Amino acid sequence: MSGVLVNRSVDMDTSGPVSLGRRLANGRQSPTAPLKIFGHAKKKINDIFIEISSYIDDGNQFLESTYNNQFS
Repeated sequence: MSGVLVNRSVDMDTSGPVSLGRRLANGRQSPTAPLKIFGHAKKKINDIFIEISSYIDDGNQFLESTYNNQFS
């Protein structure tokens, strides 16, 4: 065996994606590591703000077009 498990305990708490970030045999963090969860959440939040920004831009274009049509 080329690697050694650092933490072999299993967390029985199923209330959410909480993990202490177990290290795998290859030295990498498990997919449920807190930093990985934070990274995914940050990306989703950024995607939401990008979508909101596009809605605001569409609304501004609509208002500008109605304003220009009204006073032309």
